[in-house]
Amino acid sequence: MDKNKEKKKTLTIASNFKKKIDTNSFQKNQNKQTFSISNDKKKAYRPKNNRNNNITPKSNAVDPRNKKFNRKLKYEEEKLKESETRLRQLEVARQQEIEKQLLKEQAEQKEKIRHEQNRLKEIERQKRLDEEQNRCSTSSSEKYCI
Repeated sequence: MDKNKEKKKTLTIASNFKKKIDTNSFQKNQNKQTFSISNDKKKAYRPKNNRNNNITPKSNAVDPRNKKFNRKLKYEEEKLKESETRLRQLEVARQQEIEKQLLKEQAEQKEKIRHEQNRLKEIERQKRLDEEQNRCSTSSSEKYCI
């Protein structure tokens, strides 16, 4: 008996089938008639369920594997929501940082422009003073010179 158990059993199927299957036998009989019943009539004949609220119906009963899967799914969804909120917060922080940087650069640009304008005014004033001194030194009357 041990030898029979150890022997592998194989099944060989011949590949030279020549019999053809008549597909007409699978088609519906033309003599049969079908009728449709409206949903209103179906609802009228269905009995109402008088179940106790304490007993959970089988359709709502949770399989332990599904329970574990649902728990993992809920955990992953919570992690996803947390990461999305973190990303939103980081994006807002990044936008604020960019705005601060732009304001800082604008202030620096304004300061440079103001400094350049003051420098040009100082140069103009210096030129006017030099011209006045040249005029005073060349003119004979020093009454008008300071």
